[in-house]
Formats: sequence, C-alpha cells, structure tokens
Amino acid sequence: MMKNNEGFDNDSDRISDLPDCVIHCIFKFLDTKYAVQTCVLSKRWRYVWKSLPFLYFNSCLYLPNNKTKLFKGFNDFVDKVLLFRDDTSNIQSFFFTNHGCPIPLDDIHYDFKTWILTALRSNVEDLDLSVSPDIKSYRLTHHGYFHQLPHECLFSCKSLRILKLNFCFGDCPTELKIPDSMSLPRLKTLVLRGFRFEYSSNNIANKIFSSSCCPVLESLSLSGCVFNETGLDISAPQLKHLEIENYRYFYPPSYSNEENFDEEDEYPIKLYAPNLISFDCKDHLMSRDYSIENLSALVKAEIGLGTDVYDGDEVPYLNDKERKLYSQRMMKFLRALHNVETLAIRAPFLYVVSADTALLESTHIQFCNIRCLKLRTWLSRDCINSITYILRISPNIETLFLDIIRDKKGILPIYAIPDEVRFNSANIEIHLETEVSLHHLKDVTIRGAQGRLNEFAFLEILLKKAMVLKSVTLYTPKKKSPNSIPIKTQSEKIVQQLQALPRAASSIIFTVV
Repeated sequence: MMKNNEGFDNDSDRISDLPDCVIHCIFKFLDTKYAVQTCVLSKRWRYVWKSLPFLYFNSCLYLPNNKTKLFKGFNDFVDKVLLFRDDTSNIQSFFFTNHGCPIPLDDIHYDFKTWILTALRSNVEDLDLSVSPDIKSYRLTHHGYFHQLPHECLFSCKSLRILKLNFCFGDCPTELKIPDSMSLPRLKTLVLRGFRFEYSSNNIANKIFSSSCCPVLESLSLSGCVFNETGLDISAPQLKHLEIENYRYFYPPSYSNEENFDEEDEYPIKLYAPNLISFDCKDHLMSRDYSIENLSALVKAEIGLGTDVYDGDEVPYLNDKERKLYSQRMMKFLRALHNVETLAIRAPFLYVVSADTALLESTHIQFCNIRCLKLRTWLSRDCINSITYILRISPNIETLFLDIIRDKKGILPIYAIPDEVRFNSANIEIHLETEVSLHHLKDVTIRGAQGRLNEFAFLEILLKKAMVLKSVTLYTPKKKSPNSIPIKTQSEKIVQQLQALPRAASSIIFTVV
C-alpha cells in the first residue's frame, strides 16, 4: 500500500480511527439528523450516534413537500433518536428550535413534554428551547408549548448549568408559571425571552433570580419580558453578567398629560449583585424606578433606557413633570455605575438628563475609573450639555466614541437635530464648559459626522480642553443627502475647519473618512 511523505496510508480512514469522544465533538457542530445519517457509512459508524451527548433538532431541516407528512416524520425522528440512544449515556446538550419553520401545535406539542423529560432525566447540562408559533394555530401554540414543559422537573434539575427559553410570540409574551418549590444548584447561565411575570402573594416569580434558587448564577439575560405585575427583584451575589432588554410594545401606553401621570404607578426593578462585571440595560420604560445596590465590581455598562413615545423628530415626547421625574431617576441610575471603566449611553438618556441643569450641577458623582466612553446621540443642544457634564465627572477618560443617530428613514439630516432650526442661532449655550478637564483624552471617533453646527461646537470644547489629544477621526455618510455637497469636497472642507479651531494639544491628526 502506498504511503505519502508523512508516512500515512493514502487509503486509510483516519477519521474512523478516532475514538468516539472525538467523533462526538465533531458531531457537536452538526444537527442530529446528519449525525444519525453516518450510521450507513460502515460498521464502525453504525452505533456511534447512540452515545452522542449533543442533540440538536432543527425543524427547518425537514422542510416539507407534504407538510403534515414530513412534520410527522420530524416527530418520529426525534422520538426514535431518544428511544434508541444509549440510555446509560448522559445528554450534555439538548437544543430544539422551530424558528423560521414553525411546526403546527397539533403535530408536535404532545411529544414536546416527553422530549424535555428525557433530556432532564439524562442529566442534561445545557438546555436550549427556541420556539415560535405556527400562524394558523397562534393562540394554541402560545398557550401550548410552554404549558407542555415539565415545570417541576425543569426548575428542580440538579444537573442544569445553562438554561435558555425563548418563547417570544410577537407582542404577546408567555405567562411564566414556576412551581412553589424550585432549586437549580448548578445553574450558571439563564436566558429568558418573551415571558410575563405574574403577581403572586409570596413573590415566587422573583425567586428564580435569588441565591436560594440559583446560588451560583453568573449570567442572566432577560429579553422581551414583562414585570408589570410583580416588578423585578434580582438578588444574586455571584452574578457577573446581566442583560435586560425590553420593548416598548410590551408596556401599557405612557401618560399623555400631567393629569393622568402618577409617580407611584410604576413597577420597580431592584438589583443586588455585588460581583456584577457587565450590565447592559435597554428598557423602553424610563419611568421605571431602578433600585441598585453595590455595583463595586462593575467594569462595563451600557444604558439604553428610553421612553415609549417619540415625536416626529424621534425625540422623546415628555411633559415637564415626566421629564423632571425621569431626570432624577436617571441620575440615580447613573450614580450606581460610578465604578465602571467602559460606559455606553444612548440618546434618550442624554436628552432626559439634560432637563434639569441645576440637578446636574448639584449631583456629586465622580467616574474616576472610566477610560472609554461611548455615546449614541442626536448631538442636540440638550445632549451636548449632558455630554459635557459626563466628561466633567470623568477626568481620566482616554477614548471617546460618538455615534450621531440617523433619522427614521436612515438619512442623516443637514442639522444634528431640529433645534438648530427652531432656535435659529449660531450661539449654542453649553453649560459646564469651563469646568471640563480632559487631561488624558487621546482619541476621539465620531460616526455620522457631516460638518454641522453642533458638531463643531462640541469639537471646539474637546480641542480646547484635551491636552494630550492625538487623533480625531470623523466618519461621514457614504451617501450624500440631496442638499449636501459632494463627499470628497465636504471632507476636505471639514478638515480645513477643524484645523482652524483653537486647540490645546500641539499635534493632532485629523482624519475624515
């Protein structure tokens, strides 16, 4: 038999010679359908799939010509895999999804509970269920899939390390019913998407976020979840990563006038996580009161708090009473993040915080650890006031990223925001400018720049105060707006205007891309 230069037989099957555990690791990147199909290759492969610890079932791989018949075939396939596999072998990972190819409830939900029970009884460590409804059976699916879960076994599984439940059905979240008694002693990652937390006298809904139920929980992600009945109370001493992402259409309509506005008619979010490292909060209900304790270990935070009503210019529509209250709550929120090293803030937060200049000046916060600041902003007059305030209380910042938001149609307008038209003034009043100190700022990057009035007003502040600034990079729109000048000519003009501004640093590289 011929041998190649490395000494291997050209005709040898080196993959078949691998031990089962290595082949299983290869199968980890395949749907179980393809792993089972390898049984026809040879006697060596006939039973390898039976001890496979990674099971992935995606109904989209069973796209039908005869829909009912092949969906039944999918059910039969999953049933047989679980029936004939080696029951002495644990299931390490179990993943099921029907996204993009929703199976009618009548064809699957009677088997769904059995599948999950089999995984739980096989000491599953990673359970990932991602379910979307069939349009024709939306209501049945919405109430069917989740209620087919073996709740008591699921929330008392001793082997689970990762639990991901995605049951998001459009704008109708699924009611989260959890048993009175539950314990997930090894769970480190919990992801919940599309659930509604119901009120109970013993507040059992929030128990899953406590150390009594999940003592080693390190990562928590809540997306599209509603807490309007219970509020949200997270008490997890070992938690390191937290993500809260909610959508405006999950909430009741905001108050449109001061007469109907009630400061107490809110459901708070309480957070106790002294070991939290990263916190990503995107909540479209800025009126919610966040009660945050001891984030002394926090390194990275992103604030995406907003409102549920915007005007035609995509600016939060708030009456004076709302804006003042929200400003106070946002400053309270900001104060809890004072230890972060990287901070990202979105436009509505900056806009609302600027409502009360006296509040900004009287609130004593220092972000001494911040090295990197990322801001999404309209760069309006109000937003500039908030940005300069944050720069003032962040004396050690080294890198600043500014992302100027496009309008609803994806086009950057001639003006940063219509206040330049409304007030029709080249003199933008900027509070706190004289108190800004940027002794460590080295790099500034602005995306969406177009050489507008507010941009130069803001850059003038930076150039005057940044003693060691090395580079300013502006990314302009690739497509020009109808009334703008050609991109190349525009870039050259912006560079000339930047070079003409007074600056503290002796040498700065200006780049317009």
